[in-house]
Amino acid sequence: MSKKLLAVLARIANALEESNEITRDIQQQTLAIAERQQQALQEEEERAKNKDDTFMNCHICQKRADHQCMICCRWICDEHAEHSSTLTCNDVFKAQVCTDRQKCEEAINK
Repeated sequence: MSKKLLAVLARIANALEESNEITRDIQQQTLAIAERQQQALQEEEERAKNKDDTFMNCHICQKRADHQCMICCRWICDEHAEHSSTLTCNDVFKAQVCTDRQKCEEAINK
């Protein structure tokens, strides 16, 4: 094989390896999000069992929550929810995220 062909094949192999690393990173991030969502759901179900009320409470102020943060997966009220500029639930709607980033980070790190 010519040296040029070998060089091209080596670049392709390197690009594939980089692509595989990126895919692994994305899979790990997706798994971490799914685990946080599952944990948040279990905690919310546990709280719901221990309360007479059937609605969820905002993890920041404990008022009635109508949204779930797409970052920490905790429930948030209208006052503590804002539309994300980067995350979307689908093509039309922006995802709701916590307005209090510190509380959001604390919830993620629990």
